[in-house]
Order: sequence, then C-alpha cells, then structure tokens
Amino acid sequence: MITATSDVAEHVIAHQELEATIEREQLHSWTEVMTAWELDPTNPNPYEVAVKTPTQAAVRRQLAEEEEKALAAGVDVSYSDEVSPCSLIAMGIDLEGEQRSLKTLTKSLWEHSQDRQITRVKLRSNALTRKLEEWFSHLQLYVPTSVLLRKREPQKKEIPKPFEVRLWLPSQIGNSVSFDMSLAEIEYKLRNAQAHEALGVLRRNLQIRATLYDVKDRWLRGQGANTRALNAISTVQARIVAARDEYRQARNALLALANLLNYPNVDQEFLPLEDKDIRSMTEAEPGQGETRRTLSWIWRRVNAADATEEETQAFVTETIRVEWGKSRARAQRYQEEIKLVQEEMDRTLRFFVWKVADWHSKAVTPRVKPISTEYAEGLKAYAERQAALCQSLHDAFKLQWKGVPSLVKCANDEMERPELFYQRKQREFERRQKKPEKIFSSSSMPLPPVPESTNRL
Repeated sequence: MITATSDVAEHVIAHQELEATIEREQLHSWTEVMTAWELDPTNPNPYEVAVKTPTQAAVRRQLAEEEEKALAAGVDVSYSDEVSPCSLIAMGIDLEGEQRSLKTLTKSLWEHSQDRQITRVKLRSNALTRKLEEWFSHLQLYVPTSVLLRKREPQKKEIPKPFEVRLWLPSQIGNSVSFDMSLAEIEYKLRNAQAHEALGVLRRNLQIRATLYDVKDRWLRGQGANTRALNAISTVQARIVAARDEYRQARNALLALANLLNYPNVDQEFLPLEDKDIRSMTEAEPGQGETRRTLSWIWRRVNAADATEEETQAFVTETIRVEWGKSRARAQRYQEEIKLVQEEMDRTLRFFVWKVADWHSKAVTPRVKPISTEYAEGLKAYAERQAALCQSLHDAFKLQWKGVPSLVKCANDEMERPELFYQRKQREFERRQKKPEKIFSSSSMPLPPVPESTNRL
C-alpha cells in the first residue's frame, strides 16, 4: 500500500501530461479501441502498431498461391518434384538465418566452455552441413553454373565452417553467370519482407529493453534482482543484435538485386542501419543533448526514405498510441492496486471479527455428547483463548493500518493537484542530498568504546 500510494500520482500525472499533448478526438477513438479490447481480447490488440508492413509468411503464401494458379493453368517451371523456385529461395534465406544463429552460438564458446556446450554447437554445425549439401543439390538444378562458382572460390587451408559457406543465392551471383531472372524477382520479394520484419523485431525489442532498464533503475534493489534483470536485458540485447544483422544482410541483398533487376531508389527505400540509429524513442543519439535530440529513422519512417508525409505521420501516430496505452495501463494498475489492497484489509478485519464471534459461540454451545466438567472447562478455555488471539490480531492489524486512509487521501490530493506531488518530490530530493553528510560525518555518531576482554592470556 505504501508503494502504491507513493507512486500512483507519478504515473497518473505522467499519463495526464501525455494526454494533454493529444487531440481529444484522437483520445476518444483510442479509448474506444482500448475498452473494446479489454472487454473482448479477440478484437485488434491496441498495444501493437497497426501500420502494416509485408511479412515473409504473407509473401510466401502469395508466391505459393501464384504457383498454384500456374499449375492449374498447366504451367510448371519447377525442375524438381520436391522443390519449386519459391521453395528454393525460401530455403536459402532460412539457411542464412541458421548460419547467423550458429555464428553467434560459436562466438559464445571459449577455452573453458563445458563439454555440453561444445557438443551442442558441434551437433548444430553438423546438421547445418547436411542441410547445405542438400541445398546445393537443389540449387544445381535451377542454376547449373553454381557448380563452377563453387569451384572458383579461393581454396583455404582450413575447411570453412558451415556459417562461412556462400549459398550463391541470386543476390550473391549477380552478373557472374547467367540464370533465370525469375529467381531474382522471388528473392527480391522475400528480402523486402525480411527487411521489414527485421525492423519490426528491432523496434519491439528496443521498446522492451527501454522498459527493462526503467524497471531496473526504479524498482530493483539487491544483487539477486539486478542479476536477473541484467540477464533479461542481455537476452533482449541478443535479439536486437540478431535483428540488426538480419536487416543489414537483407539490405545488402536488396541493393544487389536492385542493380540486377534495374529497380530504382532501393537504397533510399531501405536506409543503412548504423549503430547510432539503434536506440529507443526516448534515447538520444550519442553526443547529442536533450535540446538537439531527434528520433532515429527507424521510428520516423514506415519503410522508406521517400515515404509520404501521410505514411510517416501514420506510423508516428501509431507508435504514440501504443505508448499512450502503456501509460494508461500503468496509471490504472496503481489505482486498482490501492482499491484491491483496501478491500483485502477490510476483508481481513471482517474475517477476524467473524472468527472471534465463532470461537465465542463454540465456547457456549452445548455438547451433543455428555462430557466431564473438567473436559468441558478445557474446551471453553481453549475457545476463549482462540477468540482472544483472533481479537488481538484484529486489533494489531487495525492499529497498523490506521494510517492507510490518510495515505490514500494524500495520493488522491496529489492526483488532483499535481503541484503537491512535485513539492513532495522536491523535498525527497533535498533529503537525499543531505543524507550522505549525516551518514558519513565523523561527528554524527561516536564510535562505541571497545570493551576490555576478561580472558587475558
């Protein structure tokens, strides 16, 4: 209760200040959507950005449907009964993802790694090697000259690791040899969706990381809690790095395919993702202060540098809506916590009142079977003792909770009058500034005298 009443005003006021910057019509619309989702979770989730971008699953489905129509029309461009052109390129992109994952896992090994960890990496490496052999056997059917490309690769003294092997996708072949350009078009569609998906994963995990840092700084104390928080943050950071690498690889492939297919403005549609761009909405670029802070392009743009103003504004609006929803949830959570704790306290006191009356009734209730006077007096004394214990617990809790109404009143006053909240925060800040002087001052607390030992040698 102390935590809830102390922090509720901060979150409510922050939410009110955020709402003050949003138009009333927009707030009304967002509130309706949020309420509808709270009543029926099958409705669209308001905590997800609603601006749609192509996904790999959707593109693969579209390509499969196009292939189905072609087969129905009697047109079959597949050279294998097992793998179609769409499946071939999708398989290659999936193998690239496994290569990135294996590379990251291999980097985590060191000279003192356990045998179990090394075995896991070796097994994944062997499995990927077998998949690569199967991939090249299928690739040879559609790009026969891929055999020559593999032979032309410079030979190394050591056998290349599975994640170092080039897959010779159309984006990697380029103009080196001739092949069917429909494969390049298929890869372009899949790479386009892959880049968008990677940016979406990057944004979500940046938001999660910002939330974890905020929770860690605000609420967590102690070595155990901070260690668990750092482990969670490192897990999210690994996802951010994976999404970054996936986007960069997809962008490089898109640029190569654009040159091959003569697609214009691809370098402007998919901007280069530098490390300084990978930051949350509230994080400034390194070297910039608050007055010069700007949003990273991954938050400002839907999918392109040449996106229209309407598309950019729609994406920014959706992002603000998600942050508004989270702010609203935090404010309601603390207000609900106060109500729940008050109800729990009230029910606890009522329970002890009922328990006292129940034990008193047991003390005077006549017995069904006759018992001795001594035994009856013992039962009565036990019942009276239990009633006294319950009454003492009731009185102790009531005394301990007597200050709760004033805490709730102060919290309500701070929510109604934000200046009271800011005054309290100022007093707490001044108190913290003075506290170290009192603790470490040599005159604040004299050292106790050292007692003389009675056991002398």
